[in-house]
Amino acid sequence: MIHWLWAILATAIVKTSAQDCFEESILEAGDADALRLLQGRVARRSFAVEFADSALAAASADFDSAEWKQIGSRSSSACGYAFALLILASFAGICVEWLARGQLHRTLISLLLIAECLTSATYTVVVPLSYDLATHLGQGSAFSGLMVSAPFAVYLAGALRARWVMMSWNQAKVCTYIVVAYAVYVLSTALCAAVVHPPGFLFLSGNATLRASLLLFLRMSYGLVDSVGDVMQMMVVKVSPQEELRELMVSMFASNALGFGLGPLLSGAIGDVVQVSDVELRACIPLIVLALLWTALLLVAGHILALQT
Repeated sequence: MIHWLWAILATAIVKTSAQDCFEESILEAGDADALRLLQGRVARRSFAVEFADSALAAASADFDSAEWKQIGSRSSSACGYAFALLILASFAGICVEWLARGQLHRTLISLLLIAECLTSATYTVVVPLSYDLATHLGQGSAFSGLMVSAPFAVYLAGALRARWVMMSWNQAKVCTYIVVAYAVYVLSTALCAAVVHPPGFLFLSGNATLRASLLLFLRMSYGLVDSVGDVMQMMVVKVSPQEELRELMVSMFASNALGFGLGPLLSGAIGDVVQVSDVELRACIPLIVLALLWTALLLVAGHILALQT
């Protein structure tokens, strides 16, 4: 702030007119005296200009300092996190509202909404660091894109399996299919974390090509069970009243869309909190968090679906 005050003062000095006094001095003095007066005036104004320039430069540097940038960065991050928390709170409110109505089919609806959100988040959590991770493993931008879209590469095979399960409907087999699919999400996500940041006993640190291949394979395994959401939806539709189906569809689509935005947000937020430059560690921690969330969902789903058989 003091730099700005000096800059304003110096600018005022430069712009202050002494034309009247100077003209009177010229009229009263001879040529030699007039030349000295002119040189003195130029020297004073040059000093004022230099002083103003230095003050303005110091003020600009102070304004562009790292402290101001950090304040702006923290403010934007805080606003982003507050908005994200508002969205998550709204989603949690929807799930709680379904649970508060009672009855088993509404509990299944809440389970379905959470699973849809987690599924989308699992697919998109790699987006912020996909290119950095690809180059770290010795790959290029093509591998980065393939890593993001890998779950959808084998979606058709998983959809055919889910279609067979739904056509030959057997409640016990359907519940088993759902539990196994959620277990695949748990295992694949945990193994992805281990491949991204391998512990010493796996002996994978020195083989980047093998790690890239394993990571791609594990990401593709999601697509084999992605249709579990359709099977779960069919189960809910079979036991839900007709008047609740419209609300169910809207809630499910909203949960799916929320998950697509939640994945990158989770990755970015964790990277901002841990403040580490190691790309392996930054990519590993969000995967561990998702694996833990999938584990909790698997335990709850196993307990609820046991009541259906």
